[in-house]
Amino acid sequence: MALAAAQSANVSSADQLPFNISKDTVEGDPNYIPPIFPIAPFNKYAGNPILSPNPANDWESAYLYNPTAIVLDETIFLLYRAQNASLTSSIGLAWSTDGYNFTRLNQPILYATESWEAIDGTEDPRIVRIDQTFFVT
Repeated sequence: MALAAAQSANVSSADQLPFNISKDTVEGDPNYIPPIFPIAPFNKYAGNPILSPNPANDWESAYLYNPTAIVLDETIFLLYRAQNASLTSSIGLAWSTDGYNFTRLNQPILYATESWEAIDGTEDPRIVRIDQTFFVT
C-alpha cells in the first residue's frame, strides 16, 4: 500500500472509532477469493497514495511509512508509522471498508512514553491475532 507526502483526497478523519473491537470480532473477509499464483503482474492503483501525512495533526504532519493491516468484520484496519517535523515517530490507525477510502483516527494509538523513545519514537507496527488476542509489535 502506498503512503506518501501529500494529503490524499480520499481520506477523512475521526476522533474515535465508530465501533468496538472485541474477542468476538470476526477476522477476515468472507468474500475473499485468494489469488491463483503467480500473482504478478501487479497493477499500480491510479489513486495512490491511499494515505498521506496530515498537516492538521502535528504527530503525522511530515511522513507516513510501513503500514500493517488486518481485516475485522469486513473492515480493513491499517496501522502506520507517522513522523512529525522533528522526525519522531508514532503509530496511527486508519480504517476502510473498500481498501481505497480511509478514515483516520486524529490521535496516535502508540507514541513515545519512555525517555529512551523520545528521539526516534515508535516505529514500524506489525499486528497479528492469536487465540482472540491482538499482538502489535
